[in-house]
Amino acid sequence: MEAAAGELAAAGRPASEAVRERIAGSLHAAAREPRAAALAREGRLARDLDPPGFGGGAWPVGVAEAEAAGPAGRRGVEAGRVEDAEGNERLLAGRRARDEARRQARAAADAAILARRQAEQLRHAADRAEQAAIRAREAADDAVQAERRTRERAARTAAELADAEARLVG
Repeated sequence: MEAAAGELAAAGRPASEAVRERIAGSLHAAAREPRAAALAREGRLARDLDPPGFGGGAWPVGVAEAEAAGPAGRRGVEAGRVEDAEGNERLLAGRRARDEARRQARAAADAAILARRQAEQLRHAADRAEQAAIRAREAADDAVQAERRTRERAARTAAELADAEARLVG
């Protein structure tokens, strides 16, 4: 499996954990069936192999199709073919369910990422709003103090004016 992952990395396509699992599944299928192993060695697999038992067929899924294609038929295996129709239907239904579950998991992961980003944006907006509110409170407190000082100054000036007028009249 490491050799296959290394080949992918050398080709500029590093293998994700999911790809490594698919490679391991095909290698397990090839390890249990000599015909599948021969196809894997010859490089004639264009699709994943599923081990026997997952689709009801006697061989790993895809072996018969790859053999039928012959050495020149590097087309590989058509997805979901097995030797009996009933097993094929079960396999296809299972794969559809798996693919749908993967799609839903990816959609949920994408939604979670978007929700986290939105939450971070809202948290930053709330922080900015809190800072603006603090600045507004400070400005309001400064305005109240300035108004009080101005009122006191006006009261002193009015008292001084009254004293000056009283001295002039008196």
